[in-house]
Amino acid sequence: LPDGRVLIAGGMPGASGPGPVEIFDPMRPDDGWIVGAVMPHYRLYHSSAILLPDGSVLMGGDPPDVRTDPPTITPHDRYYPSYFEQPRPAITTADASVAFGAQFSIQTANAAAIAEVALLHPGATTHGFNMAQRLVYCAIVSQSGDSLQVQAPPDGTVTPPGYHLLFIVDRNRIPSVSRWLRLHG
Repeated sequence: LPDGRVLIAGGMPGASGPGPVEIFDPMRPDDGWIVGAVMPHYRLYHSSAILLPDGSVLMGGDPPDVRTDPPTITPHDRYYPSYFEQPRPAITTADASVAFGAQFSIQTANAAAIAEVALLHPGATTHGFNMAQRLVYCAIVSQSGDSLQVQAPPDGTVTPPGYHLLFIVDRNRIPSVSRWLRLHG
């Protein structure tokens, strides 16, 4: 998630239903895995979960009776993390394309309250595993008025070139809705 927490999407059939979402916060490891909402649908073969630009998570996968004739439609669920219940910072404008190692600007009315700038590489998910999604923080070089100056990652060994979801995260760990940012060499 853009606030740095890790989400696991339950979905396997069990005695108590499809299964809950579980969240781990690496900044609070002693809390362990926190059980969240139970999702309404089972997700078996080709189970997937992917972060969307608004910070919600879309989940899907074949239900237990997918091999029926006619085939069952694969249901999807959308999980809204707890930050959806909070006022969220907003990106007014941001550079759309930035070179590795370059500084770039983000305009936000919340500049003084921003603690982190996160880039999330879009996911490539199948069979229950998201092989490409990765969170990388950018250094905040300066904050003043309604502007942040931010340092892009140094090269493709830190995060690959291409499109990333750009999030700003306030001191309460509440993320904005993202903007697309293209990193290039």
